[in-house]
Amino acid sequence: MSSQVAPAAAASTRPRWERALHIGVLCAFAFSEPLFAALTQQFVYLHDLQAGWFEIGSVLLLLTVVVPLTWVLLDQLAILGTARFGGRGQDAVFTLLLVLVWLSLMRPFMRFDYLEVRALIFLVSFPIAIAGAVLSSLLYARLWWVRGWVSVAAVGMICFPGMFVWQFASLRKAEAHPTSVAISNAVPVVMIVFDEFSGTTLMNRDLQIDSQRFPQFARLAGMSTWYRQASTVHTRTDIAVPALLSGQFPTAARPPLDGEYPGNLFRVIHGTQAYDMTVYEPVTRLCPPELMHREVIRRTRLEKLRLIMSTLIAVYPRLILPNDTPLDFPPISKLWFGLPEKADQKSTFATGLHRPNPFVERDEQLQSFLKSLQTASRKPKFCFLHAEVPHLPWCLLPSGHTYNFDEASSFQPPGGEGEIWESWTNDAGLIARNEHRYLQQVGFTDRFLGQLLDLLQEIDLLDHCLLIVTADHGVSYRPGHSRRVPDATNLADLLSIPLFIKLPDQTSGHISDDNIESVDVLPTIADVLGMELSQSIDGTSVSQATRRPRKTLYYDHTMTAIEPAIPQLSAAINRHRDLFDGIPFDQPPLLSVTHPEWRGRRTAEFVIEERHVSSLHIIPPARNSTELGPPFVPCLVAGSLDPRDFQEPINLVVAVNGVICDSGPTFARDRASHGFEFLLPESAVAAIPSQIELFHVAKPAEKPVRLQRLHQWAVNEPY
Repeated sequence: MSSQVAPAAAASTRPRWERALHIGVLCAFAFSEPLFAALTQQFVYLHDLQAGWFEIGSVLLLLTVVVPLTWVLLDQLAILGTARFGGRGQDAVFTLLLVLVWLSLMRPFMRFDYLEVRALIFLVSFPIAIAGAVLSSLLYARLWWVRGWVSVAAVGMICFPGMFVWQFASLRKAEAHPTSVAISNAVPVVMIVFDEFSGTTLMNRDLQIDSQRFPQFARLAGMSTWYRQASTVHTRTDIAVPALLSGQFPTAARPPLDGEYPGNLFRVIHGTQAYDMTVYEPVTRLCPPELMHREVIRRTRLEKLRLIMSTLIAVYPRLILPNDTPLDFPPISKLWFGLPEKADQKSTFATGLHRPNPFVERDEQLQSFLKSLQTASRKPKFCFLHAEVPHLPWCLLPSGHTYNFDEASSFQPPGGEGEIWESWTNDAGLIARNEHRYLQQVGFTDRFLGQLLDLLQEIDLLDHCLLIVTADHGVSYRPGHSRRVPDATNLADLLSIPLFIKLPDQTSGHISDDNIESVDVLPTIADVLGMELSQSIDGTSVSQATRRPRKTLYYDHTMTAIEPAIPQLSAAINRHRDLFDGIPFDQPPLLSVTHPEWRGRRTAEFVIEERHVSSLHIIPPARNSTELGPPFVPCLVAGSLDPRDFQEPINLVVAVNGVICDSGPTFARDRASHGFEFLLPESAVAAIPSQIELFHVAKPAEKPVRLQRLHQWAVNEPY
């Protein structure tokens, strides 16, 4: 009889210290490990918040002492409260904690895009976690060696916070100090780094710059050296940009901070004391902070601690629960993503460090940079711009105009899946429409480059400066593959970056197929300016005849050696050209259009019917975002339909002023609706007023074809 009671009373008969120790172990795996790992990856957040040992110590105290003691207390209350019922339910708190541990351990592996679209990951993961927790609790109660294993795992209670403290201490010690750098040739320097820009985009089938689509890049190639085989060393901005500016290959767990890269380009140029520096650096933190004009926000220790705690509370459920969890979590502070909580005041200073809000008012940032070039200076200029184009959000046109977009989902492109929406579905037509919008933004980028070249020529700087135009990494639009994670299929798209270097007094263009990587930019600048670099670097100046025998690409803590010529470069270009050659630049590829033969036909040629739908959401064709500054064109027709009206994807048609402009199928969006997006040619909505109509193609095989009008709206005012 006693043998039957023993398992049920196990929690109450074993030493309390052992039970408390084991709950502390579970708390370490459920709370400490995911939160400390998240903080380790967000050292820029702690840097911007100016977090010190008081805040870090408070977080350590909370996660390693307060949280475990709270769970121990709850567990003891559960044991006491169930004593009168024979101990039934005494392990409820213990099992609940095990559920959190299971969810935390399962989270990295519960990434099934197919299930996520259908909101099934949440339904799958919770039963598994609960079943695993119940089974673990039973094994824990009955098997001594399971309890012994948990005791051994107590080392995690020390290791998880210990590793974090060690890394934070290293971060605090890594403070860059001003150094004097000798320079012998202080020529003006202008450097532009575009973002998420594949070099394959610029090339035609003959591996030349497509001068019809991108005339300004062709113009730049005609006066500079174009390194056609140039490549990045990483596909993440916060790693690729520091590698480019430091000349060093990426290393694990190295945040993009000035102190971590004491020999970076900004520090070196600043150390020469020979330049008036203008630096636009929205993402990384490599420029010496003493160059910043904006006053740093001062917060008390308690204010910083409150921000950290509230942020961790908002982040934690996202660390352990699946992406499709049907719960509303508290919003995460913008500071967590390197964004200011409030919009910065627009700086009126031409020189110094500018830290604009990432991906906000990009057009104004570019124009502000151009204005800074026009200011007079007693020293040569060093002007650097990290321009976040053609990176999404896509809302910029080759004309320089902006268009409407859904700000709430601007980083969740249609057809994007996965943890951060970077995995493309197999819907080739939908992904091709995304690539078309990207191309329009490349057209905008080309226009800005033309403005830059015109201005440099106007202020008599073009001939005499060292001009460098490049990008941090590429981007890929291949169905079934990732936009940013490299594999054998999309490698050329991600590896290839544009790189143009115009030396002082260079007037003719050259093409080089040498093996040039982004880490070679810093030593090239040092070579031209005659600077001695104090820090060891991995790159070599482009002037050196001896090149590395292989390219290197780092990703996910691994390094891949690649042939010196970008593999499958021509194939990548031909894939792109197969989609977009032979059609106007402002129209989507035929692959994505269901009825290309209808384009340009009048709706009066069809039978028009009215159809009421229960829920139709249209992105307002109006200025609805701080990104959108004048001039503005409402040429994006996008929104969603309720599946109750249409069970399966349907074909839609968009007409402007009675003329059909586009047609295409809907796609799955938000797990519970059919989405649609049509980027109309700017000329289609140029006339004011304009009447936009959205139709459902009822049965295209029937004659005459019936178009069911779902919605119509008017654009009555110019923007």
